[in-house]
Amino acid sequence: MKHLTSIAVLAAGTTTLFAGDVTGTVTLKGTPPPEKPIAPKPVGDQVGCLYEPYVLGAQTGQTVEIRNSDAFLHNVNFMKSEAGNTTFNFAQGAGAKPVDKVFPNQEVFVKLQCNVHPWMFGYIGVVSN
Repeated sequence: MKHLTSIAVLAAGTTTLFAGDVTGTVTLKGTPPPEKPIAPKPVGDQVGCLYEPYVLGAQTGQTVEIRNSDAFLHNVNFMKSEAGNTTFNFAQGAGAKPVDKVFPNQEVFVKLQCNVHPWMFGYIGVVSN
């Protein structure tokens, strides 16, 4: 682990700073997001009639994989977007292939709902960095 021993002026971009045991990410205002997502593909799964994880994080433009690990039918319904992301509603049966979705616009929170099991919902937080 590197320790921050002096103050540096950053010209542009995103960097991770270390100060003792505290770490964090600093993004300068007006800095465009990275051209390609820096994290691995986030995966949302349907397990035991629950979305796992309940809240999933993704970057704008990043592909999100949606799976059904249950032995029965679910559907994935994203009905309303406040930020102009494309809505969708698709069935996903037992053993179905994962479905990839991309959210080009920042939106906290995208709500996913299963209409087969009305108690079943989760969220995707889509951010630019």
